[in-house]
Amino acid sequence: NASYNPICSPLYYGDIMKLDELQQMAEIDMKQDDLELADESLRNASLHQKYLNHLNHYKQLLIMKSGEYNILKRKKWDSHC
Repeated sequence: NASYNPICSPLYYGDIMKLDELQQMAEIDMKQDDLELADESLRNASLHQKYLNHLNHYKQLLIMKSGEYNILKRKKWDSHC
């Protein structure tokens, strides 16, 4: 699409969490209170949703960037022919 501008995308680089930040957040979230297992099982469901959202976000970023790469590769190939 000729009118697509990745900088205008809400998934542009500005909101990407670094891997070490994500790992630190997960380390904090994964601590469980063994005495409150019922509460922890409820919290696990919300943590699952939280990290599933992160996974989906990064998968969508990967798909977008792969598409951008393929467009650039095609443009480069076309310019050489």
